[in-house]
Amino acid sequence: MATPSVGSASENDSASRKPQDMGDLWELAYQRLKRSEQTKDLVEAYEAFLLQKYLLSTKPNDPPPTTEMVKAVVSQLTEKRDENKWQFNLLGMKVVVREHTEKLLRFVAWADTIVKAAISTQPYAALAWSAGTMLIPLAQDEMGKHEKMIEGLTVINDIQLYWKLGQETYFQASKDSTNQQLVDALVEVYSNIFKYQISAILHLAKSQFKRALAALSLDWTGQAEAIRNLSTRCNSKMHLAQHRQNQDNAEALQKQIDASVDVLGRILESLRLDRTETRKYEEDSAKSALLQNLVSSPTDDGDRMPIASTTCYFFFKHGLSDRNNATSAMAAILHQLFSHDPSGKLINIALPYYKICDKGQSNDLGKLWQIFVECVRSPEAGHVVCVLDALDECTQDREELVGKIKQFCREQQATDERRVKFFITCRPYDHILDLLASRSGDVPTTSFRVDEKSADIRRDIDRFIDHQIRSSDVGKRLSSSDKDLVSQKLISMENRTYLWVKLIFDEILAKRSFYSKSSKIDKSLISGLPKSVGEAYEEILSRNEDEEETELLLRIVLAAERPLNLDEANYALTLASAEPKGFASHKKLVGDCWPSGSIQSIIENICGLFISVYDSKLYFIHQTAESFLVSREPKGKWKGRFNKESAHGTLGLCCVRYLNLMRSIHTEKIGDSNRGWKPGPFVDYCAANWTSHFTSLGELSALMREESRKVWGTPDELCQWWIPVWRSHNVSAADGNFWRGTPDLTLVSYFGLLPLVHDILGEADADLKHVSYIGTPLQAAASQGHDNVVRFLLDKGADANLGGGEYLTPLIAASVGGHENVVRTLLMKKHGVNVNFTDGYWGNALERALRRAANMELIDCFLRERDDCDITENTVMAAVQGQQAAQAVKALLEYRREAIKITENVISAAEDSGSEALELLLREIPHTLEINDRVAESLFRSFDANIVRLVFEQRPGEIEITDKLLAAAAGNYAGISTLEWLLDEHGEKVTVTKRILISAAENIFHGFDVFAMLLEKRPDEIKMTASVIRAAQGNDY
Repeated sequence: MATPSVGSASENDSASRKPQDMGDLWELAYQRLKRSEQTKDLVEAYEAFLLQKYLLSTKPNDPPPTTEMVKAVVSQLTEKRDENKWQFNLLGMKVVVREHTEKLLRFVAWADTIVKAAISTQPYAALAWSAGTMLIPLAQDEMGKHEKMIEGLTVINDIQLYWKLGQETYFQASKDSTNQQLVDALVEVYSNIFKYQISAILHLAKSQFKRALAALSLDWTGQAEAIRNLSTRCNSKMHLAQHRQNQDNAEALQKQIDASVDVLGRILESLRLDRTETRKYEEDSAKSALLQNLVSSPTDDGDRMPIASTTCYFFFKHGLSDRNNATSAMAAILHQLFSHDPSGKLINIALPYYKICDKGQSNDLGKLWQIFVECVRSPEAGHVVCVLDALDECTQDREELVGKIKQFCREQQATDERRVKFFITCRPYDHILDLLASRSGDVPTTSFRVDEKSADIRRDIDRFIDHQIRSSDVGKRLSSSDKDLVSQKLISMENRTYLWVKLIFDEILAKRSFYSKSSKIDKSLISGLPKSVGEAYEEILSRNEDEEETELLLRIVLAAERPLNLDEANYALTLASAEPKGFASHKKLVGDCWPSGSIQSIIENICGLFISVYDSKLYFIHQTAESFLVSREPKGKWKGRFNKESAHGTLGLCCVRYLNLMRSIHTEKIGDSNRGWKPGPFVDYCAANWTSHFTSLGELSALMREESRKVWGTPDELCQWWIPVWRSHNVSAADGNFWRGTPDLTLVSYFGLLPLVHDILGEADADLKHVSYIGTPLQAAASQGHDNVVRFLLDKGADANLGGGEYLTPLIAASVGGHENVVRTLLMKKHGVNVNFTDGYWGNALERALRRAANMELIDCFLRERDDCDITENTVMAAVQGQQAAQAVKALLEYRREAIKITENVISAAEDSGSEALELLLREIPHTLEINDRVAESLFRSFDANIVRLVFEQRPGEIEITDKLLAAAAGNYAGISTLEWLLDEHGEKVTVTKRILISAAENIFHGFDVFAMLLEKRPDEIKMTASVIRAAQGNDY
């Protein structure tokens, strides 16, 4: 069956038309391409593709006329572009590919108006401008595999823009004097553009395997460069001034494309159905609102937010254990990075850390940061924006986190690659501002101080007051004149803030019965309003009739390790109100609780606006509310009335009381079996947090001491209920039913309850040498980092070398947990600890610390305090396998350089994540490198060019470049840089053999890139034999 023709050559012969009549040079270009013997088969295949893809209803033997077919195809493309949403993974590409792809997408979106306008009058031009619409769906998520093609398309798009302007300006201005030579040259440019587009479309339409093989013979870079040269030749046929004008116009148009597409995208985003019609910001949320604007706006240098970008948020919150520390922030950011990665590859970066680390490392900031750095440097991450709000409310590891961010920004600045940005807000406390400041100017920062805009803020607050007066419940009760009066009075207050306004309106509502007349509004209401937030707090808390109940509830919320839900607060308040008598059974407690349906209104009545209920959880209205309660400058009845220690005593006693009531559930409900036992709603909080309340107490009351001692019961009684719940909240907890058969002394040591340790040691049957699953009491305390308990037990005669169980010795237990203070205590020579004790598999305490290596102070502690630490091959292997391998190796070199050697096993250990550490060793002690065939192959197979280059420089002439080593470089899973360096620097010793090609074809990580590089550097040596093709077919990646 013959392929349908697309018109005759004479139909649109350029010789029969005058230059000034040539409205569609693209049509001339297309016909020229079709007439050429070299390209007519290409055009025929293209037309067959168009008919099959877009005109299915057309009979092959009865195709429409050429022009009509082109119009129909372009019309369908336009409809599909309007209807469909392209979805593919930009984040999985290399940075340069992603940037070119984003530029292509912006070009296609902008060109839509040109295409629609040209369909009827210039269909061939419309077809040329629609090429991207055909290409993008064909490529989908394989954009990253077509780097050179996409790059060439962006070059061609720029040329199209340039000559579009040229036709609109120069050709129109020239009219009858249009240069025929320029027209002919431009038709040649357009013809070659068509050729490139058609080749790309037909290439992508092939099957994946055929595409991979065909890519080896398609020179996209050469074709694009040829088109650029033809365009330059056209320029020579214009006046220089006109060329410069065209160039300026094209650059301005490109900026217009970027801006218009960005604005359109923001408008569409704002109209998404899952957004509310208007945004409502909570009081005192100016920082968060500012962040949203900064994140979505261009940077100072005009950079727009890339399409392939991920924004990760974390909002610190003082007083909430899961939101007041840097570790939680990094865990949340990593979770968002993993969740927004369609390729699923980023999470694989974290897996090696998970496999080599011991339990509890998810709470390790150093490890989480290392994973973050590797993730954002991966092409899958794209551009990343990290938003950290309220840094001043981060109370743990703030300095370490800021230090890591600043160091990262320095390194990023040095490479001139700004793919990651951090937006940080905080209150203007001097010590935090000093922490964030870059004294030497080596950290690129931009700062905004809200206090410098105080006049603007006051105007916004005034608008907020006016809005509240006119639209709130207060305004509904006032006449127009009264509204103006109240508004003027409030605006006249000097120290007004959003929070103060909210509190004031609540105060007005609370006294609404007093303002039935305007005179009362002026004298009784306005004159008596609180002048500050502190006065407003005092007013709110003083309204309550039951002062004792108010105090108990405030203590509970103040001490809570996390926000309590309504049911938990109900139980806690009921328990606290019954002290010191308590309840005889769980059933009696439940009977004395408030009805669940009314507890929220009861809480609001007890504390008014001071405590807010959001998502069924209790919060202070603001951080200043908590500060008000624990102020060191008491004033009035409530300011400074509380301290955290006494608050922990109140809630801690509620917790142990509740846990002890579990015995009554056991008796009443299920007899001798705990099968089917369903704990009450308060048991989760109590089990997870009572020990934290205990250790936070100042002075331990006799009642708390007595109740806490009861919590242990016997190993098969109460512990089996609450310890599993506790363990579910503590990733560092021991495995299994570790409490079974474990004496109370060991358990209370494990939980760090020093007063109970002291009490139990006074009992006759206390045994410091008993070894259970979690070891001796000393070992149990060391594993959890309870230095005060460790010191106490050592003073009482505990053996520092006696161990067993999970971690063998107290020193190993403390090292695995990363507890620097405990390690330092145990390493004191007076305790006689054997620092070199090993289990023969995981190694000694130092080697375990090196593998962990999140806390470099811990490593320094071993090496500085004890010069009898053995440094063996295993020690160096542990260092290069660690999470901070380079820093660990640096510490070993500083203290024990003479004992370190770069052995075959050390190189093998460094393959996964120790490249930087190995580079350091090669620079510092290259003479110790053990070189043999296995070492050379490992270097070529597993490391990038920096390592291989360094070995050749430091140990010249000791490695012979063989075919086997080149094959290892072709299969290198670290990238193509090693093989590329060998080709560039030792090309005379390299021949591309079948063995090398097979290794590249089998490379599941970088095989495609290796072939592309070989094609560019050694095209004549590539022979696609059957064995090479079979190897490629077996590579599913």
